[in-house]
Amino acid sequence: MPMARNVPQAPEGLFPVGVREPVRDYVASLRSRWSLIVELARSDLASRHLNTTLGQLWHLINPALSILIYFLIFGVLLDTRRNVEDFLTFLVTGVFLFRFAQDIVTSSASCIANRKGLIRSIQFPRMVLPLSIFVREIIEMVIPLSLLVVVALSDGVRPTWRWLAFPLVFVALALVALGLALIAARLGETVPDLQLLLPHLFRILFYMSGILYSARALDTNPTVHILFEINPLYDAISFARWSIKGETLHTGMFIGLAFWTLVLPVTGFFFFRGAENRYGR
Repeated sequence: MPMARNVPQAPEGLFPVGVREPVRDYVASLRSRWSLIVELARSDLASRHLNTTLGQLWHLINPALSILIYFLIFGVLLDTRRNVEDFLTFLVTGVFLFRFAQDIVTSSASCIANRKGLIRSIQFPRMVLPLSIFVREIIEMVIPLSLLVVVALSDGVRPTWRWLAFPLVFVALALVALGLALIAARLGETVPDLQLLLPHLFRILFYMSGILYSARALDTNPTVHILFEINPLYDAISFARWSIKGETLHTGMFIGLAFWTLVLPVTGFFFFRGAENRYGR
């Protein structure tokens, strides 16, 4: 009868190279690196616009200029505002929230490549990198969201009980963006060309999310409306507009946003973690 082989056991809290730790331990490792996540986010924010004359004021100037340009071209010259009440609030809500999601995803696509030195220097869960981008963009949204409130009040919109729902809508959008960011982070490390492709994909998505016009005002067939409603960014932005200014919602938006809010973060987590041991090589 062959003798049983003694398999060396790793010390408690450690795992053999190439073997993934259990999900619960991985999540605990992420929690224990919270200070690192925040520090990476803060350092990224501090380095932005560092060599410009106006410095951190660009956090406010950039979104304001975008709104001005879109309002003049689409609201005034092309007159898309004729079918939308409180068009400026409608526009600001869509642009700010879409850019928030876009910046998280596009930045995450290059986070592994941009931090290879850090990855090779110290041991930490690689998900720290896209999470730091996620935290960075949430911090940076404080100014645009404050500006959104000012614009809404100036546009004649008055606060109602629906405003209390906006934080929940923002959390749902953030979870959708995080799930997409984790998927983009892994794909971007494997296929570097994705970093060049994503801006074009988001440009298409921008026009397919009803940012500059009311999708419901389009005289088109129901299939097109269904395509809008399976777009999680369109659903989240529609909910945000309902919260702020009372836009009409439809059943498909409820189903779409609930589905993507649950599925994308979980899918992104496991998809990113599946290549944990390959990042930075």
